Amino acid sequence: MAALALLVGGGCAWKVIPPSAEGDTIPVFVTSYNKTSRLALPADPPRLVEFGFGDWHYYALEERGFASTIRAALFSPAATLCRRELPWSEDPEVVRRRSGGEATIRIDVDASLAAGLLNELEGLWDSLAEPRHYREREDLTLARWDDVRYTVFRNSNHLVVAWLQDLGCEVRGWSLLNRFHIVETEATETAPPRHLTSRRGPRR
Repeated sequence: MAALALLVGGGCAWKVIPPSAEGDTIPVFVTSYNKTSRLALPADPPRLVEFGFGDWHYYALEERGFASTIRAALFSPAATLCRRELPWSEDPEVVRRRSGGEATIRIDVDASLAAGLLNELEGLWDSLAEPRHYREREDLTLARWDDVRYTVFRNSNHLVVAWLQDLGCEVRGWSLLNRFHIVETEATETAPPRHLTSRRGPRR
């Protein structure tokens, strides 16, 4: 999957423009892992809840052969939503170390939007019954998600971008790969966030 993504995506990166810092804000975190990315949202009691997306067989069951890679990229029969909890921190470097990721960025967003997105994703998570797969080395649980289709052009990074847009961020660039950085601007005007109920995931 990584080789195919590199072949298609080249050196493209996507840029995250945070929303204007007005009112009650709270940090969220995007972390890159190999060629995928996940979003961590604050929760009570103080902790971070991290979500990600992938192909069920390739990402959850770790079937990484050539045939499985092609199937995941182009003919995926099922997706997965993953979830885990991390200790609370406002420091992106601390979050990166605790998560085991390659890079982490912090984005301050409207606290009510972050709470709303967390509630939506927790509700989605609760609706996904068995099978679930637990990856002990990451303390990560992955649930099969049959209502959406994963492809290399609608992957984990695209879904993280959609979540960031729901938080009021503007995202520029091609989000095929997990190469991202923050663009600092003055009072960036962003479009109204799109409600998650219409963007729960990539559609079939």
